Amino acid sequence: MNTGPDLAHALRRSAELKEQLVAFGQGRSFERRLGAILSEAAHPGDSLDEETAIGGIDRFLLQFLLPVGNTVADRLVARRKDLHESDR
Repeated sequence: MNTGPDLAHALRRSAELKEQLVAFGQGRSFERRLGAILSEAAHPGDSLDEETAIGGIDRFLLQFLLPVGNTVADRLVARRKDLHESDR
């Protein structure tokens, strides 16, 4: 079973979608919440290393429940009617 091209396509598509999700999560609607999460994650002296920042952003986008009970990723998917079912 040769999955090379399929895997390469899936990885590229995943990267595209992740980039869109990160941009959406950095938008005005979420900037205060994301800023607070990253401030909490910062080390003493306001130092925020790359690994900690990435982890905090990922948790915010994928796991943090917004006041209405969904995640940032859920909101993006709901808004993007153009997404193919496999991308959802």
